[in-house]
Amino acid sequence: MADITIHDEDLRKLRGKVIVVTGGSSGTGLATVELLLGLGAAVVSGDAQPPPAPQVIYPSEGSAAFFTYVPTDIRVWGDLVQLFRRAVKVHGRVDHVFASAGFPSLDDCFSSLSLDADGELKEPSHAVLDVNLKGTINTAAMAIHHMQTQDPQGGSVVLNSSITSPQRSDGVAHAVSQHGILGFSRGLRSSLSATALPIRVNVLMLGKISDKVVSGTAVARGAAHLMADITRHGHVVYVDNGQYREIEEAVILPAYRSVIGESESDDDAL
Repeated sequence: MADITIHDEDLRKLRGKVIVVTGGSSGTGLATVELLLGLGAAVVSGDAQPPPAPQVIYPSEGSAAFFTYVPTDIRVWGDLVQLFRRAVKVHGRVDHVFASAGFPSLDDCFSSLSLDADGELKEPSHAVLDVNLKGTINTAAMAIHHMQTQDPQGGSVVLNSSITSPQRSDGVAHAVSQHGILGFSRGLRSSLSATALPIRVNVLMLGKISDKVVSGTAVARGAAHLMADITRHGHVVYVDNGQYREIEEAVILPAYRSVIGESESDDDAL
């Protein structure tokens, strides 16, 4: 894998930018909100749960003025409409979006199939897919809409995923949702490139990390880096204990090309 070094001076490019974060009340979403506020960005956080006490998320005096919380269930389209509408109303535009909200359950919906009162099979639960995949897709759609209709156009979308994406894993719904996010990002990259819109899309893959504090900080810095680095589009970055490794260009594409050989449509195929 190709290691990525994140320099603090690079992240300072986010000062004054308007950033929408879903899942911003806990975990990696909260860590990202804290980091962004510390960098001087304006953050609009959407989460089903309210944020923690102000002293937790406001790193310095005056930063409260740059933080807005909007109750948001990313499964509900109307909630996403209100989230982005608030961002535009308060700050005038949306520069970056971090789709961090997700449901981490590894429950295997196929191992718990059950029958109803009439002895018929109940439909498997789609709760995890509704949050992780549908919610992420809808968040990206809302982001792109605003970024292509504002003046000037442009921005970036960072999708939060996990190392489950390119490998086998336990938990059917979780595996499908994470593979789906990776596939969605690849298709979205091609779509945005074809339209020549100045909008970037990248994916963060979180490895298995026991230290939740380190995990949140690492993902937050990775997300901020992908927002600030205007040269990155269509990249997949693996985050593990503060180490950042780019795996799409360094591992996946070379492996793919070693099998089928070079062709003009390689990038489009992925």
